[in-house]
This record gives sequence, structure tokens and C-alpha cells, in this order.
Amino acid sequence: MLNRSESALARVSHQLSRLEKRDWELWVIVSLAGILVSIGLLAILFRAAFNSDTVHFEITVSRPLVIGLFVLLALLNT
Repeated sequence: MLNRSESALARVSHQLSRLEKRDWELWVIVSLAGILVSIGLLAILFRAAFNSDTVHFEITVSRPLVIGLFVLLALLNT
């Protein structure tokens, strides 16, 4: 009886360690996706800020760039 409960405890402990590893992997993926999207948006903002000749601040974003950011975000989250 004692060996059976010890083996069950070892099995549960092993499963918990696998879940913790998966949790860290998910946090890394979410952080990486957030950093990449933030860099993309900052690049758009800086380009718009330094290309304007007047005080007026206007952002023009190409359609492929927006689609690319959403596809990148979707790929990293799946």
C-alpha cells in the first residue's frame, strides 16, 4: 500500500513539473509576441513622427504591414 501511494505521488509530482515547464513556455511566447508587436507599432510611430514636415502628426500604415503584424501575432499565439 505504501509503495502504491509513493508511486502515485511520484507520478503526480512529475506531471506537475511538466505543467510548470509548459507554463513558463507559454509566458515566454506571450512575452515575445508582446515585444514584437510593440516594436512593430513603435517603428510605425517613429517613422510617422520623423517623416512629418509640419506639426501635424499623421500615421499612415500600409495594409500588408497590418496584416503581417496580425499574422505574426496569430502564429506566435498558436
